[in-house]
Amino acid sequence: MFTLNPRGVGILLKGPAWDVVWTVVTSFLGLTALAGGVENWFLKKTTLYERVMLLAGGLMLVYPVALYDAIGVVLMGAVVVSQKMRKNLL
Repeated sequence: MFTLNPRGVGILLKGPAWDVVWTVVTSFLGLTALAGGVENWFLKKTTLYERVMLLAGGLMLVYPVALYDAIGVVLMGAVVVSQKMRKNLL
């Protein structure tokens, strides 16, 4: 990963401890969501809407802005809830 934002140096483990923890956790969640969207599989096979939400949420989580982090977590959470509620048809 790379960063273009000064707050993103936390991914390099530099700066205040809280910024480092926050940046590492949100980056991990963002990359997990991006991987799920690209691979078309999160907890189970994704639908088109879930895939779009994972890709959008993942991109928002990677950029270090609190509002984007909140939106990304909500989108990722919506996918988790959607997949837990959906019956497995495979």
